[in-house]
Amino acid sequence: MARTLSAWTLFVMMAVGLAGGCSETLPLANLPGLAKLPGKVMSQEEQEKAMNQMSEKGQTQPAEAVHEIENSK
Repeated sequence: MARTLSAWTLFVMMAVGLAGGCSETLPLANLPGLAKLPGKVMSQEEQEKAMNQMSEKGQTQPAEAVHEIENSK
């Protein structure tokens, strides 16, 4: 039992050490504060317009990429 307890303790200590060491490199530490968030929220119409623009760009981008590749040869 003592051997199992010490192995378990070692495992927990290693896990805590790894988690603590990684916390500085997580991108969550670089999130902006609430003061830097945009104050305006898009209206339903603006959201639909933006989604349509992104959809159109998603459909035309592959064709444009093929055209650019062919022109560079």
